[in-house]
Amino acid sequence: AGERGAVPQEQAVLFVAGVITSGYSLDQKGMVLMIDESYRAEVLAANDSGITVGDGILWQNGNLYVADEGGSAFRVLGPGGDIRTLADASAGIVSPEDLVTDGAGNIFFTDDETGGVWEIDHHGRVRQLAGKRDGLVSTEAIAISPSGRLLVGDGENSRVFSVTQNGEVTPFLGPETGIR
Repeated sequence: AGERGAVPQEQAVLFVAGVITSGYSLDQKGMVLMIDESYRAEVLAANDSGITVGDGILWQNGNLYVADEGGSAFRVLGPGGDIRTLADASAGIVSPEDLVTDGAGNIFFTDDETGGVWEIDHHGRVRQLAGKRDGLVSTEAIAISPSGRLLVGDGENSRVFSVTQNGEVTPFLGPETGIR
């Protein structure tokens, strides 16, 4: 037992998102749950605490990072249960999805609606590394290679691209690389 919202290091954390339709309206609800070894669940965050509908989560260094697609924001749940917004629609993001971090503390995430790859650097600056103009139309998945290159899936183009942290985009997997 701990303080509500505090996330113990060794617990499983899930993001549960549901969409409930009623008549002609859409009601989006989401929550972050912690599940212990006995499968007992505790709500860590929900709509009323600032998390809407997340699409990606990552536990790192005592923080839970949430790509809050429904809230057009990127948020972090700290060890004490505090939720901070690191980036939102004012930075140009619309539908943040998947995320990774590098050893320097930079966060990289995809945005399905605006396309491309975004970075929140370790100083808190937000920028789009590459976007639709670079062929990243509908980005879905992201991974970081040992060399530091980002591997990004694009559902619209049925390809995986390699993206440098300087924003250079090259095909990694797809028809032009011999993969069909």
